[in-house]
Amino acid sequence: MGNTTKKSETGPEEKNNYFSELESLEVVDDKERLKRVDAVFRDKAAAAETIPLLYLKDVTEIAKLYDGQGVQLEDLIGEGNIALLMGAQSLDFCEDAREVEMFLTHTVMDAMEKLVADQNKESDIDSRIAEQVNRVYDAAKELSEALLRKVSIEELAAEMEEEVSVIEEAVRLSGNRIDFIQTTE
Repeated sequence: MGNTTKKSETGPEEKNNYFSELESLEVVDDKERLKRVDAVFRDKAAAAETIPLLYLKDVTEIAKLYDGQGVQLEDLIGEGNIALLMGAQSLDFCEDAREVEMFLTHTVMDAMEKLVADQNKESDIDSRIAEQVNRVYDAAKELSEALLRKVSIEELAAEMEEEVSVIEEAVRLSGNRIDFIQTTE
């Protein structure tokens, strides 16, 4: 499972293909599914091959619970599918098919919750960076207009009562695009 979240590159056609493939899977009621899980879950190879197919549709339904929380549905499904595959290989401690089902459901949900939390954390960091860059930009503009020239990082740091390193970092994060600051090139 990856910690890095990237924008999904899945187009509408690929999404429809995935959902079409899901629809083509054999429909198995809960009783039959538990019977099949019970038959294979102690055999690692058989479990890893059979069990994920029995729960793929569930992953999509679980993903819908987390949709709208900052992560695209396709990314949630992908993360859930990975967790399902990994979970199906880790059933040694399960005593019966019900425990397998509960374990897999929790594994998929945990993976999706972590993905949402990581994405939100990343968004918070991005917001703080943007705030800092904007604060430095605004202060540089104001001081530059008052002095009628570009200002040095040291002057801006003194004016803002900030460490020089904070100003340098903001300038770096802006791609050196704060026009009001004199930079050495």
